[in-house]
Amino acid sequence: MVGLHIGLGYTVLLIGLLVGAYLLTQRETPRWARGLAGLYDLLILLGVLAYFALPPVARPPLTHPFVAVLAAIGVHLGTRRDARTAGVSYLAATLLIFLFRPA
Repeated sequence: MVGLHIGLGYTVLLIGLLVGAYLLTQRETPRWARGLAGLYDLLILLGVLAYFALPPVARPPLTHPFVAVLAAIGVHLGTRRDARTAGVSYLAATLLIFLFRPA
């Protein structure tokens, strides 16, 4: 479960980086970019399941889950506006999740 979360996490971060860079060049947010925000939700769900699957001694600190939830909320709110705001929200979410990942 943890391996799936880590593998999907790096994939979602790479996709978020590419989508964010693409959206900075567009005028309107495409519908598929709004749909990709659901990948962050899926990643958070897998992260919560993986967190509770670990024994209490092996669990990472709670900073990563809190930052991931805030980043997903930011992506969802950012995709409601123009494409540049959506691009910045994808890039910021990717950077926050990457910086606050467990060691």
